[in-house]
Amino acid sequence: RGARDEGTEPIRQASRGSSTVFHRSPPSDSMAELAASTQLTALTDEASLTALGSGKVAVLFGADWDAPSQQLTQLLTEAAAKKTYGNVKLATADADQCEALADAFDVEALPTLLLRENNATVATHEAPSAALVNETLQEFAKRESVPATPSDAEAVAQTRLELRLKQLISGAPGMLFMKGSPDTPRCGFSRQIVELLREASVPFASFDILTDEEVRQGLKKFSDWPTYPQFYANGELVGGLDILKEMVADGDLKGQLDLKPIDDDIIDGQDEEAALNERLKALTSQSKCMLFMKGSPDNERCGFSRTIVALLREHAVTFDSFDILTDNDVRQGLKKFSDWPTYPQLYVDGELVGGLDIVQEMAADGDLTGQLGL
Repeated sequence: RGARDEGTEPIRQASRGSSTVFHRSPPSDSMAELAASTQLTALTDEASLTALGSGKVAVLFGADWDAPSQQLTQLLTEAAAKKTYGNVKLATADADQCEALADAFDVEALPTLLLRENNATVATHEAPSAALVNETLQEFAKRESVPATPSDAEAVAQTRLELRLKQLISGAPGMLFMKGSPDTPRCGFSRQIVELLREASVPFASFDILTDEEVRQGLKKFSDWPTYPQFYANGELVGGLDILKEMVADGDLKGQLDLKPIDDDIIDGQDEEAALNERLKALTSQSKCMLFMKGSPDNERCGFSRTIVALLREHAVTFDSFDILTDNDVRQGLKKFSDWPTYPQLYVDGELVGGLDIVQEMAADGDLTGQLGL
């Protein structure tokens, strides 16, 4: 992470909020009070951030006891009142009061400025000066807005959910999705199906759908079965309570289910690779134009990454990025996935364009944005 300006304090880490207590007198106007007095939004959680919409959003993470945070909050307060930064929505978040939100965005230093567009983080600045914040927001406001592509975002989310559901239903030869647990069923139908399976000596694992609404709703559509409980054998839907009752009436439920042991080699090998490939597919399609690089566009960690970022910005190419130094699975897996051994790598609509040399050649031919189809 970038170096902190002298005098700034790190946020409490690991056991934040439990082991460290700051004994400082808060200023007369807190971040929340300053925000409330203008059009500056005081965030409380991720829901309040989502409520700001998918346009350009700037979030200042700070604390009432931190003088630089107070200075920048005052700057944003005045800017919000004057609409200095155009259509950029300005917000603050007290890192002590919104620990979950700070954790979600890996905030480690105060103050931290987060820039977001289309519900994705496009830049992070740790311990910035007032001058840098002003300059950054001016540039952010002038930058051409990236049109939201909800259909693409939904497709990525659906792909991730389907992959997760496949992994869950194949987690054991016999898999029961129920309300509650086998020892503490939360509905009569779940209680009955557990008793039925146990009486027939059918081994099974279970998943409590009440703990995960995404799985609860997604599995109905995924398997085209609208109710719970649902029982799966060898990764395939058998049905609900009525179906299993009919099978019991026919005799030898365990034999009819024909549960097969899981092949650990397949799960640890092929399935793991398939899961990574699905993740890489989702990542490369995360935005219209995706750059996989070392570092971030505002803090490049190698010369090639710095050069391609400068080239894309020079030609007004709008892009999102992924720092491969933060995830070795992605770093190594993407080389094989796209059959391209080096970084940076640029993708458009999920398809590999190439590395720095390719992009330089395209720029030399003219109209880089047009050639990329952006």
